[in-house]
Amino acid sequence: MARVSDAALNSKLDDRDEAAAVEIVISAGEPELQQSTNQAPIAADELAQRQSINQPLEWHVKSLERSTRTFGGPRNASEVLHSLRQCCGLLAWRQRLPISVWITKYGWQDLQGDLIAGVTVGLTVIPQALAYSQIAELPLEYGLYSSFMGCFMYTLFGSSRHVTLGATAIISLLTAEAYPKDAGLFKAQYATLLCFFTGIIQLLMGALNLGFLINFISTPVISGFTSASAFVIMYGQVKSVLGVSFGKSTDTVIAQTSGYLANLSNINGWDVLMGTSCMALILLLKSLRLPRTSKNRYLRETLRLISVCRYGIVVIMASLVGFLLEHYLHDRHPLTLTREVKAGLPPFQLPAFAFDNKTFPEVFSGMGSGLAVVSLVGAMESIAIAKAFAHQFHYNIDSTQEFLALGMANFMSSFVSSYPVTGSFTKSALNAQSGVRTSMGCVFTGGFVIISMALFSAAFRYVPRAALGAIIICAVSVMFEFKIFRDLWLLNRKELLPLTVTIAVSLFFGVDYGLLAGISLSLILLLYPLARPPIDVDVEDTLLTAHSQLDGAAGSTEKRVIQISVTPQGALYFPSAEYVKEFFDDDVLHLLPAIESPNLRTDSASVDLQGEARIGLLAVEEIVVFNGLHLINSDYTTLRGLRSIVMSCKKAGKTLQFINTPKQVLRIVLPKEIREKVLTGGSTASDVNETVTVQFSKSLPEKLACVAVDDLMIHEPQAPKLIPAVIRSGSLRSKRSLS
Repeated sequence: MARVSDAALNSKLDDRDEAAAVEIVISAGEPELQQSTNQAPIAADELAQRQSINQPLEWHVKSLERSTRTFGGPRNASEVLHSLRQCCGLLAWRQRLPISVWITKYGWQDLQGDLIAGVTVGLTVIPQALAYSQIAELPLEYGLYSSFMGCFMYTLFGSSRHVTLGATAIISLLTAEAYPKDAGLFKAQYATLLCFFTGIIQLLMGALNLGFLINFISTPVISGFTSASAFVIMYGQVKSVLGVSFGKSTDTVIAQTSGYLANLSNINGWDVLMGTSCMALILLLKSLRLPRTSKNRYLRETLRLISVCRYGIVVIMASLVGFLLEHYLHDRHPLTLTREVKAGLPPFQLPAFAFDNKTFPEVFSGMGSGLAVVSLVGAMESIAIAKAFAHQFHYNIDSTQEFLALGMANFMSSFVSSYPVTGSFTKSALNAQSGVRTSMGCVFTGGFVIISMALFSAAFRYVPRAALGAIIICAVSVMFEFKIFRDLWLLNRKELLPLTVTIAVSLFFGVDYGLLAGISLSLILLLYPLARPPIDVDVEDTLLTAHSQLDGAAGSTEKRVIQISVTPQGALYFPSAEYVKEFFDDDVLHLLPAIESPNLRTDSASVDLQGEARIGLLAVEEIVVFNGLHLINSDYTTLRGLRSIVMSCKKAGKTLQFINTPKQVLRIVLPKEIREKVLTGGSTASDVNETVTVQFSKSLPEKLACVAVDDLMIHEPQAPKLIPAVIRSGSLRSKRSLS
């Protein structure tokens, strides 16, 4: 057989189709080669040569270096000073302005990719902005006002090149929720002021590194909130498709259902036809694509561009139909149009802080908890999107910087009459698919919106509301997540509770209340193990025999030793202090009567009745062993509460041993009179892993059993009677295993 050189072999392997890559699977034996089903088989000589090349090597340790570092937990003074020095360095200040890092490397190819992606996203931003302003209960131009300044600010301060900021469906809904009931004609002023303070709150959270607070919102709560918000939005936009008008977009499902039933006779057939036609056209354009086998690249790209611009195409066509019907049937007004839209750009000015004959404190208090909810949800949504694209395209983002970027975007957007903005997954995904290369793509998106506002604002008055409702329904339909129900049912059914509670409260009481209810319930489930920590209790029942010679006659004495070992499985904190005391009194100290029950013996069949009766008359020594391995991390309140364990043993007359317990912990746990006896006297043992025995007064049977034991030789029998038992915090079970 001809030998194949390494270079020739690698060349032959490289010449194969890239899609049929060879995978090397390492098993317990030698490596073996596996190949995809669509790849031609490798020749036998090549396979043998490949196997010889990949023979495993025998490795020997030449040197070994080991180091240990601790991450997380509270910071000490040196770590705080080190962080402060880093914050004051030039590199840290440059990282707070990310554009200064990549703008020096910006090239022609970057400009070309960003321009195409920015304009493509702009074609989607405009129709969605017009539609989302309906959800926020604002004039249509406010959706456009919210679509350019945030993009400019994110280019300067954002750390993700794919995220596009603007109005979103959920933030629009939460903005409408934040209006006071007497907002009336001043909703636009409230929305702009809400944007201003949202930016300030997010800037403060970024400056104080409070981004970790978002991690306390679990995925089931986020999923339930998103799905419920999508349903509320869709259900509220059905009235735009039907051509009826009642209530608000933030009304609960029950209120909206009552409104639909009361307005069945007012349904406009022209609006229904327009809405359903727009939805059908959107779905058709979304599925418009060539088969993968087609080699016509230009046609494929053309169809892709039509598909991603489907919302803009629908708005243009619907506006044309609205214009024609309004022009020729102006006396009938068959379609419900948006009517007047303010043309031109908004003025750059500070938001009004007092209006509607109200002082600033009255205006600020009128927004209530909506300000905190909008700030938190906006940051959560934007950072989650940035992390998703950073993971997909293999780069890192800075959560603190994302807070600062989002805060600056909202703060500056309020100067152009915007309502709160955040990252949009739909626009960001389109941005990535269009080949954006840097954050400069947001500049072109914002510029496209400004040009459209300056040139085409007059045409927006002919956009039918049914078309905008159809756009909203199709846009938020992808926000439903049903797979999580199956996953939680299979993995952790307990987390179905915050998911369903979030959805139910959001539908029947409001999405802001639903989010707060879901977060509260999720935190309760998180903190419950701190209040009910797992504690293992091992019970060992041993029969000891002592042989002696008394007056020339052989004799024996038996003694029963019951040892109860209590081991917390982690540090104990103050929510569990009272529970640990009750658990010790109710379960541990009352465990002996349960042990003496024949039903709990594992070897009762091997002991005769005489033995049982005789053992019952023997002396019984009871020892409680408390393993304080994790107590060094427990808080002061819990350690003070553990004194009751010592006093309970003293009251019951039982021996108590502490093992693996540092002396500084024992100084807190032991009462003063016992602490002076145990921890003084020049003990030479180490502070940790020392067994400290607290001996209390013996009961009368124990005193009688100790007579003349000095003349006895005590040893363990070859087959001691052992009754293993394990208890986890809770009541007893047959196996002593509780959770």
